Amino acid sequence: MKNPLTKLVAEIYAEGYSAAASKLTSEVRRRAYLMGWPTSISRQLLVDVNSAGQYVVRYPKQLTKAVMNLEYGDQNTPPTPAIRGFLKSIGNTDMQNQIAKSLKKRGVI
Repeated sequence: MKNPLTKLVAEIYAEGYSAAASKLTSEVRRRAYLMGWPTSISRQLLVDVNSAGQYVVRYPKQLTKAVMNLEYGDQNTPPTPAIRGFLKSIGNTDMQNQIAKSLKKRGVI
């Protein structure tokens, strides 16, 4: 059985990551759309947290070629690096803010 404190900390971090990822998903979709990506592709971008606690942008496998062509360009189209620019612009601030909200909600701080 898990220590109750360990369980609470795990719940708080999971809640913080989830809330931050949800907010960041909206932001990466908006950025891609504003950079001219087709709506049908930008709406399918999703920000997630990997096992190392880093934010990653995911999309359906069938969109890989289209996303790579948009992000890196091809012989006919210049690159529009919505994902790379987005990932460079974010830090842990969103996640830290969401964890703080979760702690406040539970009366810890």
